[in-house]
Amino acid sequence: MPLQSNRYFIHGWCITLSLCLVLPCSSDIYVTNTLYPVLQELIAKGAGERWAGTVWAIYATADQSLVLGTLLPMLFRPEWGRRRPLLFALAGLCLPGRCLQLAATSWGPSLWPCLLLGKLAAGVAFGIVLVILTAYLAEVAPVQDRSVLSLLPGLCNALSGIIGASLGTELLLGTTENCHWIYVLLFMIGLPAIPMLLFCPEPPPVCLLQDSEEEACRSLRF
Repeated sequence: MPLQSNRYFIHGWCITLSLCLVLPCSSDIYVTNTLYPVLQELIAKGAGERWAGTVWAIYATADQSLVLGTLLPMLFRPEWGRRRPLLFALAGLCLPGRCLQLAATSWGPSLWPCLLLGKLAAGVAFGIVLVILTAYLAEVAPVQDRSVLSLLPGLCNALSGIIGASLGTELLLGTTENCHWIYVLLFMIGLPAIPMLLFCPEPPPVCLLQDSEEEACRSLRF
């Protein structure tokens, strides 16, 4: 029974961590699809009619920064483990990016560059999370569950598509007066992942790469 209980704990841990990492990073991709009239108006007022089309084109394609994010893990050193890159993606890129977007949608069109920078930062963060989180889940999951739990980032991305597209509709938060609450919500969803990453051990394979057998044993007992 203890082994079975530990298995359920790992399942809950992986699901919660995946939701708290993927939803804040990827939902904005789908929010833009339904919120674009509001965002386009904000950019037009801030950038002016002359540059509005160019700026909007850049903003609409800023999600492709996730490609850069998927390449960055190749530059990470093995001793950094899995938690540091995930913390960097969330606390160093995604959440500050959401704060920039919140500022732009709350305090007026003059801050439209914050909207663009926030989207770029979140895109890079999403790319890092997709790569590192998939590897992390495969390393911490029980052997018999690895194939299933490794699918969590993709499943959470699909869920974020539904949530993001719904939030961006006029029935919910897709208006000029309320759109800033979308970024508040995405920020709040990501906060629980920070203590989770701070207090969970690295996966055993990563501990062994770091020549930390004691940490690897502690990770196995987690």
